[in-house]
Amino acid sequence: MKCPYFSFSAATKRCLNLPVFTAFGIVLTLGLVGCSDPQETAVESLKEMRYGFSVDDYLLAAEAGDFAAIRLFQEAGMEPDSVDAAGNTALMRAAAGGRLELVEKFLDAGADPRAKNAAGRTPLMFSAEGGREDVLRALLERGADLTETDQEGWTALKLAAFNGRADVVELLAGKVGQETLDQVLLVASFKGDTAVIDQLLNHGAYINTRSPEDLTPLMIAAQAGHEDAVKLLLQSQANPYALDDSEHTAADLALAAGHVELSDMLLDPTSVLEVAESGADADSLLVEGNPLISEMAISDALHAFNGGESPAPEEGEDAVSAAAGSDISEQSMPIQKPGGKPRMASINGRVIGNETEVPVEMALTDTLSIGSSGEPVTTSRDGVVVAPTSKDAVQSLQMKSYREEPLPVMLKGVESGKGEAATAQVRVLSSHDATPVTVKEGEIIPGTDLKIASMDSKFISSKMGKGALVDVSSIMVEDTKSGAKHLLVKDVPGRSTETYATLNLPGSPFDYVVKNGDVFRAVTAEDGEQDYEVLDVRPTQVVIRNVGTEEVVTVNRDGIAMR
Repeated sequence: MKCPYFSFSAATKRCLNLPVFTAFGIVLTLGLVGCSDPQETAVESLKEMRYGFSVDDYLLAAEAGDFAAIRLFQEAGMEPDSVDAAGNTALMRAAAGGRLELVEKFLDAGADPRAKNAAGRTPLMFSAEGGREDVLRALLERGADLTETDQEGWTALKLAAFNGRADVVELLAGKVGQETLDQVLLVASFKGDTAVIDQLLNHGAYINTRSPEDLTPLMIAAQAGHEDAVKLLLQSQANPYALDDSEHTAADLALAAGHVELSDMLLDPTSVLEVAESGADADSLLVEGNPLISEMAISDALHAFNGGESPAPEEGEDAVSAAAGSDISEQSMPIQKPGGKPRMASINGRVIGNETEVPVEMALTDTLSIGSSGEPVTTSRDGVVVAPTSKDAVQSLQMKSYREEPLPVMLKGVESGKGEAATAQVRVLSSHDATPVTVKEGEIIPGTDLKIASMDSKFISSKMGKGALVDVSSIMVEDTKSGAKHLLVKDVPGRSTETYATLNLPGSPFDYVVKNGDVFRAVTAEDGEQDYEVLDVRPTQVVIRNVGTEEVVTVNRDGIAMR
């Protein structure tokens, strides 16, 4: 019969006086002495497993997920946060390798989830870079800091985006603010991973954000030659006519980088948008003649355009910016949509949703359910939304998305010749030729459907320029297809008046589409009916004014309303 003592390891046998047997099985000695140093025993066992009792081998075992070795290292006295020459810990190595059970073991033993190595990397960064979603969750639950940056400015979310970890991006994107989302979108556009870009847009990243070099995500993707990313960004309403600080468009940058076909597509993105339309979900309804895409109130616009009093710039605001935002848009009927992705692609005034749309007539005539309480919300024909809600509902509003309709032109100047008709110098951004074309009033701008309805040469004093005169000449252009009119100010890339945002109330299944000048009404038990006006729609904010009290509330993209 085999002696059970023979099952001990060699190290244990060296620590014990094992019994000695004769050839006939008679026990001659039966001394059993316990080892006096368990740590030494663990070290000897590690040697048999070909591990030295060193930090480097400790980290090697952590990365390999060697539970038995890690247990022996701990028995031998290795501290949980022991570091190698580069400042790495075993928790970092286990996180990088996706060793969830070991990660939890190290955390239970007191390992620091916020520890940084010599490069500033944390366990969370290592797990994000490797796409270790389960490890990420464990680290976040134990206090890991998502906002930490390494010495090169990388965060866990940026590393996940750069390495194409779409699942990790989906997990982390909802835990960061607007500025971080926008920065990560720039990183993702450089890599061109469409799954990552899509996740960031779904979580509210601003599609036309700018890098420190004044590049948009579309410019970055175009310059890098990422065709699929460019198509996705265009379909998500990226502005193909935005300019960098050298007045280059995305098409110009693509051409300079040798991506000729991509450049041509950016000059005329119609085909890409048509693909987006035909590829919409089968259960999506196309809203024809969407009142969201409405004309300017021409009389008001012409009043401001022809010398009417325009709002004075706020302190520190540039006069050109103030003039560019001085147009007044007609109140439009907000469209209520069931919850889901609010991103839309607009083609010739039509809106294509990723979820089922509520047809305009239904929104006008039917009572719709809002929130879990089942309270009704109705939309009247005069453009006023009446919504039973709580007293603080307006402060609870969340801005979900921002959309703008770019125009392929930019005004470079207005010349009023003596005895001759005034002319406008217009750059056509849908062309590689950056030389402005000369257009008279009533003429169509070459290569576009836009006709110059009127023009004005004007200089005003700028606070930013300490009283120096600034050229804010402008023209009114009319879309010959839709009849919509748009005001263009010198050196400001053209943008139509259909800039809008989607707002949402917590618990509501509907998104509310708002534009400058829209009015809605909140009905509360405490204050009765309160009318609110949308003063300004910005990429990251919607400014709302209580018509009765004059109180102004700013709704941010991160959902925080500020008085």
